[in-house]
Amino acid sequence: MSTTLALQTRPLALEIHRLLADLDPARWRRGLETKLRTRSERIAANLASLLGDGTTEAPPTPAVAPAPAPAEAPTETLVERLHHMGELLRARLPSPSLAYDEARAAWRSYREELSRGYESLAQALRGSAVVVPGVRPENRARSLFHILSAFSSLILFEVILGPYYARFAALAFAGTFWCLEGLRRVVPSSNDFLMGLFKHIAHPQERYRVNSSTWYGTALAILCFTQEPATTAAAVAILGLADPAAAFIGRRFGRIRLLHGRSLEGSLTFVAVGFVAAFAWLRLFHAAELTLALALAAATGAALVAGVAEHVSRRIDDNFAIPLAGAAGMWLALRICGA
Repeated sequence: MSTTLALQTRPLALEIHRLLADLDPARWRRGLETKLRTRSERIAANLASLLGDGTTEAPPTPAVAPAPAPAEAPTETLVERLHHMGELLRARLPSPSLAYDEARAAWRSYREELSRGYESLAQALRGSAVVVPGVRPENRARSLFHILSAFSSLILFEVILGPYYARFAALAFAGTFWCLEGLRRVVPSSNDFLMGLFKHIAHPQERYRVNSSTWYGTALAILCFTQEPATTAAAVAILGLADPAAAFIGRRFGRIRLLHGRSLEGSLTFVAVGFVAAFAWLRLFHAAELTLALALAAATGAALVAGVAEHVSRRIDDNFAIPLAGAAGMWLALRICGA
């Protein structure tokens, strides 16, 4: 029963995810309120219909009730979270009579509550092997942290520690974060503490999943031990600038939707900014190793392959996928050029 209900829930979860994308503060406009309200009410009605269609009714109680089967726990959790989601959609919907500033604040608060409810629902669906995308609201503090962490890594790698010692620093960084991941699973209060500590830069789904910094540290350690310094640097430069630039443009100007909620405008921005970042860094620090033509080819290959990874990655965190894909693209481009 859990799998059946989870499969029936997935289309509604995707509708909620699209609604959250349009509720993003970067896209919200006063003129969209009526449409957003109608969509919220329709999704709430569809959730009520799903919960009332008989799929979640308990079976008749036998004369001697057996102990609950472990397999049914995900269904109970999913039903509970569906009810909670429906209640949020109905009860937290902002009033249509609010003034502009009040309405903007109310819709922002509404989105935050829906985001938390959606992530809880998504976690229950993943327990039944049904995957839905996570919520990625605009977070300027996170984007700034993203850029600074990438470029501080590059400065440590190229200037302060050098490639040899930087690999051990990356290994220690990744190991520390994986230890914290284990602690979060064993001691729930530590998860609450860490999510509270990093609340300004954390995504909601990171409460339930391995966080992006852990994946970034893992990718960095792999690159430091397996790739040439120029390849590692180009991959990290692409991650540091192209990913936040694509998110910024995609949220504000993205109109042509592609896979997994990505936009054509955001994806093109990723490739363009990734190329510029990789090429500039290669010419700044690795001009002695790569000629102008090879640097152009390397930056192009890295940006294109990383752009594909950013676009298609769903189950794999893009802080892990993008740098590894960028390194692979650069390696391939250099091999094609005979370098």
